[in-house]
Amino acid sequence: MFTTDDRATQFLKFNGIQNEYHDTVTYAELHPDWKLTNIGRRDKIDQDAVLDYGCRMEAGSAAPAVIVIPGKSGYAVLDGVQRLCAGEELGATTFSAYVVSPRTSTQKQHIIRICANAAINGQHTPEKSHILETAVRILHFEDHCSAAEIGRVIGRTAQQVDDEIHFQRTVKLIQGTGYTGKLASRSQKWFAALVGKASKPDDWQAAPDPLCEMLHLVEKCKFKNGAATPLVEDFFDIRRSAKKDRPTQFYSKLKNMKNTPEVRERLSSRKPGRRHLDDVLPRLRAASTVIERAVEAAEVVHDGEFANALAECVRVIYVNCKQLVPRDLQYPDGKHSSIFSKG
Repeated sequence: MFTTDDRATQFLKFNGIQNEYHDTVTYAELHPDWKLTNIGRRDKIDQDAVLDYGCRMEAGSAAPAVIVIPGKSGYAVLDGVQRLCAGEELGATTFSAYVVSPRTSTQKQHIIRICANAAINGQHTPEKSHILETAVRILHFEDHCSAAEIGRVIGRTAQQVDDEIHFQRTVKLIQGTGYTGKLASRSQKWFAALVGKASKPDDWQAAPDPLCEMLHLVEKCKFKNGAATPLVEDFFDIRRSAKKDRPTQFYSKLKNMKNTPEVRERLSSRKPGRRHLDDVLPRLRAASTVIERAVEAAEVVHDGEFANALAECVRVIYVNCKQLVPRDLQYPDGKHSSIFSKG
């Protein structure tokens, strides 16, 4: 049903794992929970893979032998759960296996569980993102492997692994405040990168309550990366010293954040969902900063078309911004004093 495979031999040799090839291991010798400990996949049993392996076996195509390790309650399956399920459904009672030494370290057992299928079989392999995520979660945070070591066994660069390490570490810090919202999810990975860079690790233990409130506020406002960046960076811009109370500083920063025009506008808006207006202020501020730097550097426009293009942009912005703002907000001090004419 299964057969030897050079890829399996090379994989085990590459990772320094002692093993012997046995061709008559019985299903009765397997650990009772052999189907339930498959950390290499999101779903422990992939029915599509089981069906495909079964069809191939019935057609006479032998799959690579599985990898097992002996234990007190029987052989634990380190690689090959789907193939064994397929064989079981075909009525097999024995199978071929690479039996690794019972003295194999937990770290190397994890390497087999996480990496072997993609390295050896090449069919019905877990997603690369899942392999990276699982490798970091287990090999780094449990087994203390470095980014370079993990990259070597999963075929990723050390930088890619390091980025995932920072993401998972930041998510742990975020969740440690009691926050369980979507900003801690993989779909909002940009936010973990932002707060991971702006904060210090001990901020999260020193002041979990104001940080948790900040997270809920950012989520409620539905900020995207561009709009959130200056607000979050300012929030974490505090003095970190024994003489300065960190929770007090963060509560003060939280109050400031709530009073910013961006936050006040989003909290007061009755229009649900994403709006074009949400991008206006951060982009205008960014443009203003660039213009101020050009003026400070004494840069001068020498091309007439460039000058005309600048003037046209200013005109469009001026005219359309006036249309965005209701009249009562444009003239708070009387009809002859528009906020667009000040300064």
